[in-house]
Amino acid sequence: MLKHLPSDSKNIKKSLYYITSYIKHKSINYTKANNILDFNGIDEVAWNFILTIYKSEWDVLVTNKDNRTFRQQVASKFMPKI
Repeated sequence: MLKHLPSDSKNIKKSLYYITSYIKHKSINYTKANNILDFNGIDEVAWNFILTIYKSEWDVLVTNKDNRTFRQQVASKFMPKI
């Protein structure tokens, strides 16, 4: 019998949290090339993640108690605040 495991969505959320935390605490030296080998190919992985959300239509999922969709949440972060 299998042990109870956290859901995939909780694992994704936790992974994104750790990625965000890592990036926030990683300093970048603007005066020289920053050879961060851990990030090789991260651009492709990040865009594939975002594209997968939209292609699978997850962008219309309600993501909070205010009935806002994932798409609305993302768009609000990029819209200028007036």
